[in-house]
Amino acid sequence: MEDGEPPGRVSSESDLSFLENERKELEANNAKLSENVKKLKEEAKRLKEKAERGGRESAESDSSEESDIQLNISDEDNSDFDTRSEASSSASSSASSADNERFRSQEGTTSTTKRAKRDTDRSAKPDKSSPPKKRKLASSVSPADPMIKLQEVFKDTVYFLIKSCNYENVTLAKAKGVWSTPPANESKLNKAYRDHNNVILIFSVMQSGKFQGFARMASESRHDGPVINWVLPPGLTQRAFTGVFRLDWIARKELPFTSTQHLLNPWNDNRPVKIGRDGQEIEPRCGEALCRLFMLDSSIDIRSILSKVRKAQATPPEPTRIKSKSRYRVRTVKGRKAGRRRRTLVMVMVVMRTPTEIDA
Repeated sequence: MEDGEPPGRVSSESDLSFLENERKELEANNAKLSENVKKLKEEAKRLKEKAERGGRESAESDSSEESDIQLNISDEDNSDFDTRSEASSSASSSASSADNERFRSQEGTTSTTKRAKRDTDRSAKPDKSSPPKKRKLASSVSPADPMIKLQEVFKDTVYFLIKSCNYENVTLAKAKGVWSTPPANESKLNKAYRDHNNVILIFSVMQSGKFQGFARMASESRHDGPVINWVLPPGLTQRAFTGVFRLDWIARKELPFTSTQHLLNPWNDNRPVKIGRDGQEIEPRCGEALCRLFMLDSSIDIRSILSKVRKAQATPPEPTRIKSKSRYRVRTVKGRKAGRRRRTLVMVMVVMRTPTEIDA
């Protein structure tokens, strides 16, 4: 600056160019602020339409948040400007704030009108004296006890403990759905099948420490089917296991004995349910509690089993076919004429059941 010039006077072209650049920078910032104000107005219009469609509360929160964010950004952008830039920024911010306040006042008026109309409609509707309808549980809600689906299987049911000497026979029984047992147990199981709707066989391999599952008898034993090659211990032959039962497996997963220590069988001197010979009958309540401890298999066709159970409950027992044999016996009977002999027919009825009469 030359001597004698007043202070604050610009005397060089570099200063003029600097001021020109500052002016252009301010104009660019003002244009940017104008663009932000325009965006805010468009956003306010969009939020207003959204509020009219039912999203009033969310629209108000979005509007306030967006406005605060945009205003904060504008304030931060203008914090580095000089006095003239701050003046223009404050003017733009004032305009934006005025628009936001106008929008909020309109929103408040609209929401108040809607609330008053809704209250009027509610007061105009008559009160319903009938109690509200109970909501039905969704079919996807599974009960806590998975065995509740098989509640019908536990009605009029007898339970037997089946002991196997090896895993191979139980695996074969699960694969083919069959089982064979010695003649003494065979007659016992056949009688139970005729007298009850359901006969449950609970399997356990000796010295395994576990139950291997349980199944429902689907038929009495039959001797006219294919021979099953059971794995027998020394001293036993296939001739003792010619009778074959058909089974419907309900649970194939194992259950350790440690999970059944609280179950005692009253029909076996109150011993633990795990203890018993092959064919030991289990008290019904104890047997049902034992079956409920098993986990159901997803591969089991529960509907098919329940269909068979309902069919057995609805179908009355078939009358036993009778073959009769008769013979004559002569005896003396006192009548009007002494010494008159009368021939009396004595019928001897013999109940017989042939293999062909046994249901499959």
